[in-house]
Amino acid sequence: MAKTKKLLNYAALGAGFVILVVAVAFGVHAVAHKQLTSDTVARGSCNNQTGATYTATVKNDVVTPNHIDAKQCDTLIIVNQDSTVRAMAFGLHENHTPYDGVTEKILRQNQSLSVTLVQTGNFRFHDHEHDEVQGTFSVTKR
Repeated sequence: MAKTKKLLNYAALGAGFVILVVAVAFGVHAVAHKQLTSDTVARGSCNNQTGATYTATVKNDVVTPNHIDAKQCDTLIIVNQDSTVRAMAFGLHENHTPYDGVTEKILRQNQSLSVTLVQTGNFRFHDHEHDEVQGTFSVTKR
């Protein structure tokens, strides 16, 4: 009986250790892949500011420019010039993160999506179906 109780204690201890390791792993993953910061302006507050407009063009499976530096309240437009239909998404592949309310948008040839750059930080966008087609942008305070 004492041996059984001891085995059960070891099993409970082992299960607790596994749960702790999983929780720590998820926490590290979340911190490592966090892309949005808490420094966000309300979308409506940008209406009175005229910011720059940046265009990232997808052509021949390449995003040009592949990185954009912008300020809060600027605009980013992503244009698909390829005949390939694009599922443009924000965040890492398989871990999409909404930016300005957009998580993923289908773009046919010559279609575009536009977002107001309200959140500061470093961000990524990609074609969900062809994730090698990707670009990044950084947004700093105005």
